[in-house]
Amino acid sequence: MSSPELVASARLTSAERPSDAPAEVQASPPGAATAASRSYKALIPARLNLLLAALFGVSQAYFLVLYPLGLLAEPSAAIAALVVSVALSYPSWVLIHEGIHNMLHPARDTNDRVSRLLSVLHGSPFAVLRLVHLLHHRYNRVEDYAEAYDPARTSWLKAAVHHYYTVLAGRYWSEVLACLIVWLPQGRRDRVIRDMIGDGEMGKRIQSTLSRKDTLGEARTDAALSLALLAASFWLYRHDVWVLVAALSGRALLVSFFDDAYHYGTARNLPEAPQPARNHELGPSWLVLHFNHHGLHHRYPSLPWRSLPAKAREEGLVFDGGFVASALRQLRGPIPLADLPASAPPAASQAGSVSRAKDSKGSAATEERT
Repeated sequence: MSSPELVASARLTSAERPSDAPAEVQASPPGAATAASRSYKALIPARLNLLLAALFGVSQAYFLVLYPLGLLAEPSAAIAALVVSVALSYPSWVLIHEGIHNMLHPARDTNDRVSRLLSVLHGSPFAVLRLVHLLHHRYNRVEDYAEAYDPARTSWLKAAVHHYYTVLAGRYWSEVLACLIVWLPQGRRDRVIRDMIGDGEMGKRIQSTLSRKDTLGEARTDAALSLALLAASFWLYRHDVWVLVAALSGRALLVSFFDDAYHYGTARNLPEAPQPARNHELGPSWLVLHFNHHGLHHRYPSLPWRSLPAKAREEGLVFDGGFVASALRQLRGPIPLADLPASAPPAASQAGSVSRAKDSKGSAATEERT
C-alpha cells in the first residue's frame, strides 16, 4: 500500500483496531485487527521517534540533573543549553502525546516504556496523562472546556484567576499534582478529582479507571520516580534554587499556554458533532512535531505526526490563524458558557464530517498496541 493510501486509511482503521484502553474509556466496541489496520504502522517514523526520545530525554535530564552537576564548564554554554532544554519541554510533551495514541513506536512494549520514561522526566505518570488525554478526545467541548464558566455559579474574578493560572502554568502543574493524587486513599482521591474535573462523566471515568489495581499501580510507580527525580533536582540546585524554579516555570508556561490554545473559544459540542479544534499556522511546524495541525489530529487521531502535513495538503486545509497569535487570544480571559458558539445538530449533508467525528471519538479508546 502506498503512503498516500495509508494516510487515507488511518481514519478508517482507528475504529477497527483492537482496544487497549480501559473499558471505562472506550467509546466504541473493539473490532478485529485487519490488514488495513496493521498497515497503518508503516506510517509511524519509529527510528526517528526513538532518536527524538533520546534527544528529549537527555535535554530534560540536563536541566533537572546535569546542569547543576556542572556538565558544561563554560557558563555561557551551560546557560544556553539550559534554555534550549527548557524550550524542548514542549516537543517532548508532544512526543509523549504520540505515545498516548500508540504512535511513538509500533511495538507495544517499546511505545509504553519510552513514553513512561519521558513522562517521568516530564514530571507526571504516563497512565494518568494517557487516561485524561483520551477522555479529552471523547469529551472535548462536551464537558471539557477549560476557559468557559457559568456566571450564575462563578464570578468573573474567580473564573479569571482560574483561567489565567491554567493557561500560564496550571495545566502543567495539575499533571505534576497527579503524582500526589494517585497516592491518596480512593475516597479522598475521588473527591479531589471531582473538585478538579467536575462531577460529569469525564470525572467519573477517571475515578473508575484509577480504581483499577493495574492502572493505579503503574501510576504510583511512575509518580514515585517523578517525585524522587524532582526532589533530587531541588537538592542538586540547593545553592541556586531560583534557577530550577525558573526552568520549571518555563516548562509549565510552554506546556500550559499552547496546550489549550487550539480549543479556546470554540463551539460547545454535541456527542455526534465534529470535533471542534483549530489548526494554527507555523512555518517550521516540525519544531512542534506538527502539533499545530491540532484540528486535523482530532479528526484523524490515528495519524502519526509526520503524516499530518500530507493530510493537510490533501484536504486543502486552511489555517485558523498564526501559532503564537492564536495562543495569545487566550489572554482575553474566561468566556461565559452562553457566549460560546453553539453546535448545530449535524445534518444529513454533513454525514462525512459526522463519520470523522465518530471515528475520532472511537479511536480515542481503540488505539492499537500490538
